[in-house]
Amino acid sequence: MKEIHGQIKNGNFIPHKEFEYINALNSYEGQNVNMKIIAHRESVSYRQHKYYRGAIVAFVCKYYTKMSTERLHKFFQNLFLKRTDKLGDYTFSTADLNTKQMATFTDRVCMYLKSPDNELKQSIHIATSEEYFEMLADGTWEL
Repeated sequence: MKEIHGQIKNGNFIPHKEFEYINALNSYEGQNVNMKIIAHRESVSYRQHKYYRGAIVAFVCKYYTKMSTERLHKFFQNLFLKRTDKLGDYTFSTADLNTKQMATFTDRVCMYLKSPDNELKQSIHIATSEEYFEMLADGTWEL
């Protein structure tokens, strides 16, 4: 199976890498094929995961709770990523989110932690992603 990325314009497929597209078509010459078109989705970036797992989850676990990082992550998932429909409850993984959804999720987690009414019963300031990566770069971030 070949995976080709491109864009639809005026009802035509425009491949991002025309050479790969032509080679893929040529490799199936004379054969019947099925084509599947899927809309591109921006998946969660490594940087977003690193911020969430490092600046938020690991930080809170080290300084504010005795929970494991995985247990705290599951707590946040159940709090903000759980959905109920007619088939029952479903909790999304952060890997299921796109970049916008992950940003919304981390914003909600940070707002929750800043509230003194959270489960930890204290307001916790979390570094912004910019602050976190700046401190990582200059060596001032410590856990």
